[in-house]
Order: sequence, then structure tokens, then C-alpha cells
Amino acid sequence: MRTAKYRLVQVISVAVILAAEILLSLILIWLVGAHGVIACGKGVFDDPNWFRSVVGLVGIPFGAIGAGVALFLWGSAKCDALRS
Repeated sequence: MRTAKYRLVQVISVAVILAAEILLSLILIWLVGAHGVIACGKGVFDDPNWFRSVVGLVGIPFGAIGAGVALFLWGSAKCDALRS
């Protein structure tokens, strides 16, 4: 039964990774395609600190992807340890 628990953790981590990648794709499409325009021609890149804004927008999905991968690898190691 413990293996099933770790497999469930792996499934959840893959779902988190996929959702974060979809969000990252949408953010990048918005930044590149629409030049980061928010409203009335004012955009992310008009701000003098635009680099911090972009890193903040892109960093959140990257962090979720990293956490999901780490969780998946942890679950894999636990499943392998239970088998041997």
C-alpha cells in the first residue's frame, strides 16, 4: 500500500508540472506576442524595473516546475527503496 501512496504523489507532481508549464507558456506568449501590454498601451516593459517584473512572472512557474520534479524524483526513490 505504501507504493500506491508514492505513485499518487508522483501523479500529483506530474499534474503540477503540466499546469505550471501551461501557465509558463501563456505568460511567455503574452510577453512576446503582446509585448507585455497590460492596458491602454502601458506594459511591463515600460517600467524601469521591467527585469524584476519579468523574473517574478516567469520565476513562479519555474519554481513550481522545479518543486514538481523534485517531488517526482523523491517519490521514485521511495518506490525503488520499497521494491529492493
